[in-house]
Amino acid sequence: MKTMSQIKYHIDELLREKKAIKNQQIEEKVDEFTKIMIDMPPKDNDDLKRLLRMFAKDVKYITQQ
Repeated sequence: MKTMSQIKYHIDELLREKKAIKNQQIEEKVDEFTKIMIDMPPKDNDDLKRLLRMFAKDVKYITQQ
């Protein structure tokens, strides 16, 4: 049987792992977005806004998981 402190430790460990996974996913999204911006630069202001909204939506989804 586990003690409360052991359970709290495991919860903290899982939360740290979750944060690390989120950070990794965000880094991957930044890399993906950077590649898009280099390969297909926005044609105009509206295109840039569309790309930024898409990126923001993806990052928001990752952080809310």
